[in-house]
Order: sequence, then C-alpha cells, then structure tokens
Amino acid sequence: MKTFFYTVLSVVLLSFILSSKVIGAGLGTSHSIKLIDHEMIDTQHNVHKLVSGAMAGHIVVMNFIYTDCTTVCPVSSQIMKAVYQKINSSVELKQTVRMITLSLNPKLDTPQKMRQFAEKMGIHAGSWLWLTGRSNQVNEILLGLRTYTSDVAEHSNVILVGDSASNHWTSFYQFPNSSTIIQRINDYLNNRKQS
Repeated sequence: MKTFFYTVLSVVLLSFILSSKVIGAGLGTSHSIKLIDHEMIDTQHNVHKLVSGAMAGHIVVMNFIYTDCTTVCPVSSQIMKAVYQKINSSVELKQTVRMITLSLNPKLDTPQKMRQFAEKMGIHAGSWLWLTGRSNQVNEILLGLRTYTSDVAEHSNVILVGDSASNHWTSFYQFPNSSTIIQRINDYLNNRKQS
C-alpha cells in the first residue's frame, strides 16, 4: 500500500511539473561549493575524476538519486531528462554542458543498478554521466556540494547548475521547470563570454 501511495504521488507530481511553467526555486540559490576530485565510476565501469574529468571546465547540471527511490528521484530524473533533450537540440549547449547524476547510496548503487535506473526512466546515458563510487568518497563529495544527508530516504530534491571553471553554482530545490534550468545554463554561458 505504501509503495502504491508513493507511486501515485510521484505520477501526480510529475504531471504537475511537466504542465507548469515554473515551479520551485525560481532563479535558485547562488553560492560557491567545495569541489572534491575523487574517482567515480560510470554505468560502463569507466573511472572519472569528478572535477578534473567529469566536470572538466563544463557548465554542469547535476542531480542526486538512489536507485531504490520511488518518490523524488524519478521526478528529478524526468526534469533532468527534459533538460538533456533541450541541451541536445543546441550545438553550443551540447559542447559546453555536462549532465551528471550522482548516487546518494553508493553501497547499493552499483554501476549496473545506476544503468538500470536510467533505462527504466527512459534515459540512455550517452554523454550524461551516472556516477557512483566508494561510500566515504561519495559522502565527502556530497558534503562539499552541500547535498549530504545521513538518511537517503529523507533527502530533498536538489539540482545543481554551475560553472565548474569559476565555481559559481545555483541550487534549485523542489522541482524546477527545465526551462528555468536552461535559462541558468545560458546565464553561466553569457558570463563566460563577457569575461
């Protein structure tokens, strides 16, 4: 019964998000974060240093999930999917933006489970990195990104958008519309062009 309730809640939230113009944090909360360059593993078992490899000077859009989540994570992933589709329709964005999904529960989220979660959401990774790693290293990264929680089941929805080169970031809480995220990406791109 509990699973049914969460599934219905997720569907209702997703329907509401996709039909609304802007939901949630508006322009988000801007801040600097501590980037930690630990090794992460993608769904194909490739190793990426988070900062010097996966982010590598890109504009980054990042969310945080665990594969057993049936509430917030599927909704967040669908928002990210809508962003990814918009990025792929622009040559400039496709070359400049890196999408990253990081596991909140690396003890259970193997590369295979991350791939299965993405596929279940109708997402085929491509240049979108789905990353997991050693628990202590992932937790250090999450602390630096201001997204750590000791109880993954109680995590809040956060989508980070930022310029990894300048370390300027915006946190979107709740459920932002994909257009709001794309606007923030364009803001960071324009800031780069003006520098």
